[in-house]
Amino acid sequence: MGIERKEVKQEKKEINKEIIIKKVQDRGETNHWVRLVNFINDYYRVFVPKTQKDKERQEAIAPLHHKCVIVLKSGENWEEILNEQIESFEYDTAEKFFFHLSSKYSESPRKVREQMQAKLSQFVELAEYALADSESRDLTKLSELSEVIDYFKKSREKTYLFLSELPSVLEPKYREMLNSSHGYKTLLKWGAYRFLNEFGLQLQKEFNITPTAIKEEAAQNLVRELGETEANLTNQVELLQQENEKLQKELSEIRSQALQSAVCQLVTTLQKQSQPVLDQITILYQRLNKMSESNSELSLSPSDSLSILIALENLLQALNSLNVTQYPAQEDQVFELQSEQLSAYAYVEGSAFANSEDKKVVRCIHPGWRVGEEVITPARVKEVTE
Repeated sequence: MGIERKEVKQEKKEINKEIIIKKVQDRGETNHWVRLVNFINDYYRVFVPKTQKDKERQEAIAPLHHKCVIVLKSGENWEEILNEQIESFEYDTAEKFFFHLSSKYSESPRKVREQMQAKLSQFVELAEYALADSESRDLTKLSELSEVIDYFKKSREKTYLFLSELPSVLEPKYREMLNSSHGYKTLLKWGAYRFLNEFGLQLQKEFNITPTAIKEEAAQNLVRELGETEANLTNQVELLQQENEKLQKELSEIRSQALQSAVCQLVTTLQKQSQPVLDQITILYQRLNKMSESNSELSLSPSDSLSILIALENLLQALNSLNVTQYPAQEDQVFELQSEQLSAYAYVEGSAFANSEDKKVVRCIHPGWRVGEEVITPARVKEVTE
């Protein structure tokens, strides 16, 4: 009756553990630890004895491996641990375990404990960057985690110590989840079995944190970043092209408006004279056109000639008020022309200028026009040789 109650109590305890795991999985909390437990449950059979002979042999030494992990915490040197904590019939197995755990006794028990504790802390800190299911992973963190695993990889003793101590650095709910895992309990049951040295490598492969996988992921990220950069540059070029087209359109509109404004200003200036210039020109044109159509000679009366002179004078005054001027002031004017002034004159006849400081005496043969300082039509000049 007592045995049955004990079995029922144990069954309830196992059910409660499974409920804890299920709740954590449902909430999706710290998903990397759930994935680690799933990995152990999926692969633990690879690292434990399979034949009956291996099981019988490992059953004899696995408890001693567990004892070695415990006594390691209390000793300061290997001789002390082996002589005071280990029985004589256990000595050879324990000595072999400590020999490989300490890299052939090159490390003291304290150093082994401190190094393993540091690696466990790093593993917990970095695990979320590699064990979590994420598309964007921190490759620097992945490399650091890979180096942590390299510390115990290929050493079944260090791997066993790592797995034994891992729950101690986890939060209570995740410690309970790991300790209740069937795969994890089975790994600890068989001790530092010879296949356990493959655990670290398999862990790296499962979560793509081998050196090769990290390099490939870095290369893929670089290709993706280059593609994104190219796409961004293409978008920027298209935006610049659209902006340029918009600016060209605005510039064309500004030019059109400026031209319209200039023409309006010119017409307004001409019409605001004491005698509107455009009206006078139109009247004279109509009168001359009628005389031409009647095949009569274009003989102008004194009043017509005066009207033309007045209209032309008003036109020149209107242009002058708009800063449109003729230069030089008089046709046939003689003056001294410097080489640096050639941009404003058409030097059509004469000897070449020797240098930038050369000067010539020239005569204007046809005046030029300019608006302010901007030359519209350069004045034509020739050298005076007399």
